[in-house]
Amino acid sequence: MGHIIERIALERGNTITCRIDRDNPGDFDSEAFLSSDVAIEFSTPGTAPDNLLRCFRRGIPVVCGTTGWTARLDEFRQLCDDGKGTLLWASNFSVGVNLFRAISRSLARMMDAFPQYRPRMEEVHHVHKLDHPSGTAVTLAEDIVAACRPGPNRKRGVSFLKIYSGWTISVAERCPEYTRFSGSRPSTKSP
Repeated sequence: MGHIIERIALERGNTITCRIDRDNPGDFDSEAFLSSDVAIEFSTPGTAPDNLLRCFRRGIPVVCGTTGWTARLDEFRQLCDDGKGTLLWASNFSVGVNLFRAISRSLARMMDAFPQYRPRMEEVHHVHKLDHPSGTAVTLAEDIVAACRPGPNRKRGVSFLKIYSGWTISVAERCPEYTRFSGSRPSTKSP
């Protein structure tokens, strides 16, 4: 995703002052990085929090689209509230996806009156997708769960069906308390 953002930024006349990846983390201290107006962080769940902290320590505001690290999001909210950093984070910056989120929340509130129905999501990805369910799907599921009222006999959660380019089908269950993969099997679809 970072490469796509870089291409769009250059097409729009922006200057990329510095590119940092796992091979050059020392460049967080480079003159080029320190002259940046903003850092755009698209990496991995394991590296994003440290990258954000490095940017905060150097006074560089960050736009972050990395998912899978949000267990630490409250920590970063507090740092921002304390004036120790500036962060704009979203699991997906697409206008269409954010409109879809709003529609999903609204639909979840309407469908909540019908307990015989249970939400289910289906994702289609390439076989090399690193996060599954995707950060966008997790955010949608959390939105839907939050929009539904809990009840004594109601299961809260969203079932996921994920399909990887016809190679693998897996079923997962996402509830606020846990994520459980219930198995996978070869797809009957040709690659």
